[in-house]
Amino acid sequence: MSIDIQMTQLLADMRSLRADAMARDVLPTQELQFSDVQANVTKSLQSTQAPSFGDALTQAIGKVNDLQNQSGELKLAYELRDPKVDITQVMVASEKAGIAFTAMTQVRNKFVDAYRDIMNMPI
Repeated sequence: MSIDIQMTQLLADMRSLRADAMARDVLPTQELQFSDVQANVTKSLQSTQAPSFGDALTQAIGKVNDLQNQSGELKLAYELRDPKVDITQVMVASEKAGIAFTAMTQVRNKFVDAYRDIMNMPI
C-alpha cells in the first residue's frame, strides 16, 4: 500500500514538474520551431545556389557545440547556486546536448561507412 502511495506521489510530482516546464520557457536559448525549419528549407530551395555540404556540416557541428556550451554554463550556474537556474533547466539542456551529440556521431559514422564503401568499389 505504501508503495502505491509513493508511486502516486511520484507521478503527481512528475506531472507538476512537466506542467511547470510547459508553462514557462525552460531554456533561455533560441528554440528551433518547425515553421522556422520550413521557412529555411523553402528559402534555400528558392535560392539559385545550393549551400555546400561542407558549410552545412560546419554549421551543424557549430550548433552541437553551442548546445554543449550552454549545457555546461547552466550546470556551472546551478552548481554555484544561481537562483535563476533550477535543476529542470540543467537536465533539459544536458539531454538536448547529449541527443545532438549522439545524432552528430551517428551521421559521422554513416559518412565514414559510405566513404569506405566508395573506396572499396571496384573500378
